Amino acid sequence: MNSLITSPRQLFTVAVLLATTCALRAQTTSSSPPAPPEKDDAVVLSAFEVGTTRDRGYRATNSVSGTRINLKLMDVPQTISVLTADFIQDLGAVDLDEAVIYVSGVSTNGFFGGQYSIRGFGTGGPRRNGIGFSTANSIDTSVIDRVEVVKGPSSALYGTGDPGGVVNIVTKVPQAKAATSLETSVDSEGSLRAEVDTTGPVTSDGSVLYRFIVAGQNQQSTRQYGERESWHFAPSVRWNIRGAPYPTSLTVTTEWLHVPKMTSSDERFPQVVETRLAPVGGNPNRMIDIGVGYAPGLPRDFSIAGPNARRTDDEVYFEANFVHTFSDLLSARVVYAESQRHQDRFTQFANGALKRDAAGNLPRTVPIQSWRSDTDQWNRTLRADLNYTQTFSWTRLNMVLGAQDTRAAGDNSVYRNVNRPVFNLYAPTAVDYTLGTFPADYRHLVLQRTASRGQQANVVGNASFLKERLNVIAAAARSFARSGIQIQPDLRASGGQAPSVSVTPRTEFDSFQGGATFRVVEGLNVFYSYSESIQGNGAQFPNDPQEGTGHEAGLRFELLGGRFSGSVSFFEVERTNIPRRDPNLPGIVSRLSGMERSRGYEVDLFWSPTEELQLLANYTDMDPTVVSNTAAPVTEGSLIDSAFPQALNVFAKYTFKHGAWQGVHATAGANYRSRSRPYGTLENLYLLEHPSYTTFTAAVGYAWKRNRTEWTAELAVKNAGDKFYFTDTSIPGERRTFVFSVGMKF
Repeated sequence: MNSLITSPRQLFTVAVLLATTCALRAQTTSSSPPAPPEKDDAVVLSAFEVGTTRDRGYRATNSVSGTRINLKLMDVPQTISVLTADFIQDLGAVDLDEAVIYVSGVSTNGFFGGQYSIRGFGTGGPRRNGIGFSTANSIDTSVIDRVEVVKGPSSALYGTGDPGGVVNIVTKVPQAKAATSLETSVDSEGSLRAEVDTTGPVTSDGSVLYRFIVAGQNQQSTRQYGERESWHFAPSVRWNIRGAPYPTSLTVTTEWLHVPKMTSSDERFPQVVETRLAPVGGNPNRMIDIGVGYAPGLPRDFSIAGPNARRTDDEVYFEANFVHTFSDLLSARVVYAESQRHQDRFTQFANGALKRDAAGNLPRTVPIQSWRSDTDQWNRTLRADLNYTQTFSWTRLNMVLGAQDTRAAGDNSVYRNVNRPVFNLYAPTAVDYTLGTFPADYRHLVLQRTASRGQQANVVGNASFLKERLNVIAAAARSFARSGIQIQPDLRASGGQAPSVSVTPRTEFDSFQGGATFRVVEGLNVFYSYSESIQGNGAQFPNDPQEGTGHEAGLRFELLGGRFSGSVSFFEVERTNIPRRDPNLPGIVSRLSGMERSRGYEVDLFWSPTEELQLLANYTDMDPTVVSNTAAPVTEGSLIDSAFPQALNVFAKYTFKHGAWQGVHATAGANYRSRSRPYGTLENLYLLEHPSYTTFTAAVGYAWKRNRTEWTAELAVKNAGDKFYFTDTSIPGERRTFVFSVGMKF
């Protein structure tokens, strides 16, 4: 697809013109009749929405993700971590991956952006306003109002999924008060970024509101050849059909992510293997090659993909959200969401590993494989919720009845160049980075077409007793799934797959979760919860899904008027019926095998001792372990991949409010990660561990106001100590980078 905009500079120019036009339009509109009182400028929210205006700096008090309706965090018997808009802004995060690592127990998980692990288990991709969608990219923070992370199994609320939990993005919505913000940044690698966000009323009575967000960037990685150019457009309109006391509204949002150019630098660092004993089944003397480290002597910015590797992405998201309040007791929400994505990826990676010869020397070359993949996916969801609220003399009752239907389909083609030579690791030339000519040098190996449908009906109940000292929440769901129709045509003539068709019959799964909080004294609650997750295992095991269970107990507190708050939680999460590759059988043959478990504790703290200082800190200590694996017993006792047994995150901001330094602010952050296993629960990786590391960030900035415009300027440094570390996908982390940004609001 060709774009009329070919650089961030052009994008920024267009965005400024659009923002200025919208701002002038808003001023013209607001000057027609007398302005309504200030109190009427706020958008009236329903029980299904959370207002970020209640957030105070880095502290959030409410959430919609734990029950699908707006409740106080103190009353939810489950750990929910919230990243507010202020925190994301002060962190300087440009995408969700950068922000979510500051949540306790959370890490990235997988080769594509937007994949996360919570307490050692996957999340199955993020949600957008509670709805799943298809993406292979980390979400741009320009559209994020807040991030809510629900920890532990959540199938009773969100349908089939992994036991880690849910990362839910609450997106920005149109506002009644006209406002426009612009921000630009440049970093020491030459990256450029521009972002515009404008919102306000369209009509003189404020019944129709708009918001338009555009962000463009050209990211330059500190790794060799790493570059990504992207544009993000997000227009939205809100029609307040009826106002208070019984509001009715329709909000329509569309988003388009366009990545016309990306030079891949995200292929695994070449590994070193050794032949080790790996007994299994009836073969106690079985030997296999097991990864024990990475190729020595390579520069830390090394990328085997090279300058010719490339990737393009187009992702479109549409959401229509209708909310109607019938009375003080009854309200409803209907949401339709659709996402589509296309990706074309052309890259190369090591098709083997380095192994010492009899003299103990490592080879200087590695087998190389270049391939091309072409992926199309779409996802459509229709969800309806009915909320009933009633206050009796002995209790306050809140119930939600929900139903959801999700359909998805996709095509994935893989082509491979079978004529590639080995790659010279230590003296690569242009020949090593030549991917070949497509399609002449390539063979069509895989064409997989899939379709699936999932349905869910659930009920959530919330009741408070003893003058609201005891709060009980329970949820139950029945999920129906046809997890996939896989069609693989005959590609044997080109050296590819044999034909096959597999259909998973309709299956039904039940899930439950429940818990209670009790207020010991004002500002101190204790809680306990039990939860379940269900995840289908496909056509091979249609009636034997993966099953997850979670137990959590702890306390939550809000003291000193909310200036000191947080939680301490103890948890245990287990997953069984895991499909594993059977090493006794040829090819990719799986069987259900074993159990994984993560148990430990988390401490989350927020402290604002003065008006000038905010401090966030959290610590996780857990034991994410492969408990049993009959398909590969040698992995038993090893860490679950992509999970950190210990992790510490700290972020602080100090703002001078008075005196000669008024307007100056400084931030500092630190992330400690203990040893971990790389992504990929394969038998030949169980000995490969990444060492612990700590990274630091810092920034200093100045904010001032001139006329009616608020200005900010900031200089930040990421990975300030230039620490060398590996990500969960065996890729060296980004090096020290300085970022200078300027922003304005009016």
